[in-house]
This record gives sequence, structure tokens and C-alpha cells, in this order.
Amino acid sequence: MNPNLVAAEGRAKTSVPLWQKTGQINRICLHCGTNIGMFAESECGRQMLEQDHVNEGAMMNWIVVCLLGAAPASGGRDVTRYVIPRASGKVAIDGKLDEADWKSAKSVGAFKFPWWKSGKKEQTVAKMLWDKKFLYVSYRCEDAHISAEQTEHDSPVYQDDCVELFTAPNPLRPDDYFNIEMNVNRAFLDRHHPDGPGVKPKGNWNAKGVRIAVTVEGTLNDDSDVDRGWILEAAIPLANFAGVARHTPPEPGDVWHLNLNRLGGKTNPQFSQWSASKTERPSFHVPRDFGRVVFGGARDGKE
Repeated sequence: MNPNLVAAEGRAKTSVPLWQKTGQINRICLHCGTNIGMFAESECGRQMLEQDHVNEGAMMNWIVVCLLGAAPASGGRDVTRYVIPRASGKVAIDGKLDEADWKSAKSVGAFKFPWWKSGKKEQTVAKMLWDKKFLYVSYRCEDAHISAEQTEHDSPVYQDDCVELFTAPNPLRPDDYFNIEMNVNRAFLDRHHPDGPGVKPKGNWNAKGVRIAVTVEGTLNDDSDVDRGWILEAAIPLANFAGVARHTPPEPGDVWHLNLNRLGGKTNPQFSQWSASKTERPSFHVPRDFGRVVFGGARDGKE
């Protein structure tokens, strides 16, 4: 076998040139029968997800993925990855997570505590789904003392028990990112940073049609007892990212940069993340350290 070829796992094994260099462009060629989600989980797919600049196009009966530049933009750092399953049915936003799609979806993995000093590391089980209209995200949060005071849109919900989704939906514009931060009261703060972190956004971006549901196992704002935790489930219309994302809705195989974060409220104010920021001081606004998600499912999938 040609050492420059690898087998991509899909519906059938296909020999593909992993690093076929033409000028400054590296190509990965997949046969059209290849399952994109399975490919993304293969060794070849994981290397693809490490690249910042992804461009897809069709050439006859081949899908050609062009990776601009030979070196991964992660600079050699480990890149956290997740394949977002495509929902097979309706997802009710009720904070229960009892649909078959939620039950079968894998979690993104244990959250990290990059700035931990003391206190219990209360874990989060997060999952994502998508369909042609929405990006769905759920957080099951271990929490002994649940607190939240903010109730208004764009209020400082990060002072409360709060979860967040940050995303740069176009790998060609990795510093152009959005953040949506949601607390136990279902209040949320939203921002668009087209020029990257540290640059004041121009105008006021408001995400439209966001739906949030929360269930609490315990008593809110009462530290006299010990709570079990809380669940937040959200549906974010994909149309909110139109104009930045390469495709709206995404196409199966599309890669976004994305991170999931959590803030621990007043009693145990921990910072935790899916993909850890490599900063000395706590900051979630580090798009270079976002994880990589790929939208799974077949191109002819039905909602």
C-alpha cells in the first residue's frame, strides 16, 4: 500500500491521500459513500479537525476537503473534538432530556478546571444535537448550592450559576465568535465579537428565538440545605449565525470552533470548561482554544 495513503472509515473503506500537497493546499479526498460522522471520528478525521481552515467542494463523485496550510493552527496543542449527532425526531425544550436522541447522544466529556485553587470540582455532563433549524445543547450540572439572581436579558448572568456556549462558526474566521450565557433563571446574555476578543463589539447583537428550560433538584438561593444539581436545555436557532457561518443550516461534515463553559455561582465559584483555555487568569474569551465540533449525520437526513 502506498505509504501516503490511508484508509478512511465509512460505509466502505476508501484509500485517500492524507497529505497530498499541491502548492499551499493539502487535500483529503473522500468517496461520496463515506459517512462523514464516522470519518470525523477516525484518525484521519481527527487530524482534519485540528486544522483551522476547512473548505469543502464536490468534484464528480468525490467530496474534496481542502485544508489550507500544512501546520495545524492549534500550534501543536491538543484539540478537543466532538461529533454533534443529528436529531432524528422532535426535541422538546422542557429540561427533562428524556428524548431518545438525548439518551443516545454521547457527552462531550468531563469538564476541565484550568484555574482551580480550592473547593469541590462539581462536574457537568454536556451534550449537543442539531437539526435543520436549531443547535441544541444540554448541561446536567452537579451543584450542592444552586444560586441565581439575574432575571433580565443581557444582565450579568455570569455572576450566577451559569452555563455558556461560545462559537466561531466559520473556521476561516476563527476570531469572529459569538457567546450565549444562560443562568438557572433562564435569563441569558448574548454577544457577537466580529473582531475577536479584546475589541469592543460594534452594535448590540441579540440572538433571536432562543428557547431555554431548566429543572432544579434542590432549592434555589438557599444554602441551608444541600442540593443535587440542575439541568439546562436550550435550542438556539441556527439562523442567528447566518452571514458568518459558511452554511446556514450547516451541512453534515461542517466544522465549527466551539466551547462550553460553566460558572459556579456564589458559594463555590468554580470556572470549568469543555476545552480548557491556556491562560494564566480565568478567561473564556480565548477562541484559539475552542474545541472543534463537526455536524454529523447524512446529507439527506430528515428532521
